[in-house]
Amino acid sequence: MFNTYEYFDELNKRNVKIRFDAGQPDLSPNKEILEALISSLNEMGYGSARGLDELCEEIAQLHGVKREQVVITPGSKFAVAALIHNTKCVSLIAPYWPGYKGTADLLGVSIDVSKSYMEDGWLPRVWKPRGDSIILNYPNNPTGTIPPREFADKVIEEAEANGRLIISDEVYRDIAFGERRFSVLDYMPKRFALIHSCSKTFSMPGLRLGYVVGDVETVKKVVKFIRATITTLPIFSQRAAVKAIRILEKEKERITNVYKQRVQYTCEALDSSLFKFIKPDGGFYMWIKLPNINGTEFAYRLMEKDVGIFPGEAFGDEYLEYFRMSLVCDSELLERGIKTVNETAGNWRGN
Repeated sequence: MFNTYEYFDELNKRNVKIRFDAGQPDLSPNKEILEALISSLNEMGYGSARGLDELCEEIAQLHGVKREQVVITPGSKFAVAALIHNTKCVSLIAPYWPGYKGTADLLGVSIDVSKSYMEDGWLPRVWKPRGDSIILNYPNNPTGTIPPREFADKVIEEAEANGRLIISDEVYRDIAFGERRFSVLDYMPKRFALIHSCSKTFSMPGLRLGYVVGDVETVKKVVKFIRATITTLPIFSQRAAVKAIRILEKEKERITNVYKQRVQYTCEALDSSLFKFIKPDGGFYMWIKLPNINGTEFAYRLMEKDVGIFPGEAFGDEYLEYFRMSLVCDSELLERGIKTVNETAGNWRGN
């Protein structure tokens, strides 16, 4: 089984220059957020396991929920663990972010996978989940898909009817290119959890700060998990997040424009005679099929040429002919990298 973290370490060891692999934004964080972070570094004491009151209130106001429906978490992956650790089975739609499976495997939670395909717009042909919880992720990592309203309605209705916990990973929610949107808050089901973080919208993955908005009982369980594990989050990082939430609209417009331009350029620059893909609805990934060529072998060939990508098998066993490109390079590196991707694939096919 392909291990994304070992592969990532190998890219670092070789000092690969053009990095289309990890979803690590290259954009500089807003200076106002950094100033708030630096000015709060002397706040080293314990805080509430639920999170800084000021930050929770800002998030509650942003999403139109009550204060007790918000809890601050050390990143979104921790939030996933806190939400599924006491479930028996979690249902996913493939291709899926590998962190879900890794977390479920660690916690002894089984996974139930519904497969989706490019020709269906990355929506599952059959939706009959077996898990007591489901994870939705839109805009999706890796496909960039945002589902049509009728599909979202169907999924939420089914989950509600069967008492499933709906976990909506919305870390890319602020990077959407058209009118289509998805949020579990549009439905407000009985059992739900929205996950968001500072990593993508605010280009601060190292801050390790996220949050959950959910029904009161679900949020209480996350707080309990935090108390039993990390106790509390750093206050200084939460001060930075307060500033981030307050300038969200400005930052959302800035980063969306950058990633939209990169996606457009990549769709035009990739050799359409070699690759198949659907233009993403949001996010900063391209999910690409290279027919009859193994994505992992292709990734290692590109590594030799100073380019990093993630092979498709990391996102589900059905996707061996795929790879994911993370568009987190400036225009010069993006152009050079795509040229290398085109040439490497063309040479492999003997073009």
